[in-house]
Amino acid sequence: MPLVTATRPRQWVKNVLVLAPLLPAGALGSPDPVLGAGTAFLVFCLISSATYLFNDVEDREADRRHPVKRHRPIASGALSPMNARLASAVLVAVGLLLASTRG
Repeated sequence: MPLVTATRPRQWVKNVLVLAPLLPAGALGSPDPVLGAGTAFLVFCLISSATYLFNDVEDREADRRHPVKRHRPIASGALSPMNARLASAVLVAVGLLLASTRG
């Protein structure tokens, strides 16, 4: 599915670093810190994916001339810029809403 590919879920692995502070704090067994870190992980994934989509729309012409990037969903035409922009806006909105619910 082009939209999922364009959000680059393979990059989400880096966002696991938000869980790192739980280890030295000994908080892995406590539900509140784990829930907070899990929420942070999800927010990072949503916002970073929105950024990838926005950037790929802006760079699509240059990406079309690149030997590897031309295969990205937006550059290749598999995902329209309009749909990518809409998805990016939704991901940002959901990410910000989710971030604002954690106090």
